[in-house]
Amino acid sequence: MGKAETAIRVRHVSKSYRQYKTNMQKIGFLLLKRDTGIRTDVLQDISFDIKKGEKVGIIGRQQSGKTTLMRIIAGVIRPDSGKVKISGGLTSILEVRLGFDAAMTGLDNYKVMTTALGWSSEMIKEHEDSVFEFAKLTDEKDETLRSYKKGAPTRLGFAIATEMGNDIYLYDGPLSFGSKIWNKICINRLLKLIDGDTTFVMSVNKLADGAKLCGRGIVIHEGELVFDGPYADAVDYFRKNCRQSSRKKETEAMNEEVEAEQEDLSDSDEENSDDM
Repeated sequence: MGKAETAIRVRHVSKSYRQYKTNMQKIGFLLLKRDTGIRTDVLQDISFDIKKGEKVGIIGRQQSGKTTLMRIIAGVIRPDSGKVKISGGLTSILEVRLGFDAAMTGLDNYKVMTTALGWSSEMIKEHEDSVFEFAKLTDEKDETLRSYKKGAPTRLGFAIATEMGNDIYLYDGPLSFGSKIWNKICINRLLKLIDGDTTFVMSVNKLADGAKLCGRGIVIHEGELVFDGPYADAVDYFRKNCRQSSRKKETEAMNEEVEAEQEDLSDSDEENSDDM
């Protein structure tokens, strides 16, 4: 068997941001190149390859840099240094409701979003019923989004984003939309979507979700790649080594985990699904 083809190649990627206390400081940097802002290194010299067909979970605490990494891979933002090479068609699901207008109907939002994704008029018509049926919004598609129940617009966005197949999928977002039932529905839809040779990379929000979808885990901690290996081993490393850097962050994370455990008490297979 030949060597597996590389779908995503990340080489020496770094990214930093500058924060300014006042607008004058920012203007001083833009006009006079006087850098009085605070520089924060978000990613530091990240390198890895993802082979065609691999299912990879990017694991990290909030503000670890994993979302920035996903956006760099997607081409949404540029790194300060380093390169990313993509081999194959790419679909990025980074914000399932991006571009929605609450004053427009679900159907009009569907048409706008699918047009922006490059669908032809024939494809838009062909997949309309399927998308609204999956989102359980067939009877509400002519109503405005502001009249939808909580979570419904997100379901619609997810349905649109996962309707069409591609070579590579990037996913950064929730998989529950406020319901454990929808968590299972969405995971099953993704499993069908990424079956076979499709390459899949997700920013893991719940460790249990990643376990169902990914075979490999990459741990990002404080902007650095600290582990790359089998998903279960990555989770073990993360739990043992990636503590919060401040008591406040530890308390926030602990509260989130307690809330998640309370929601999952009736579902034993979710008892280790730590919120990130």
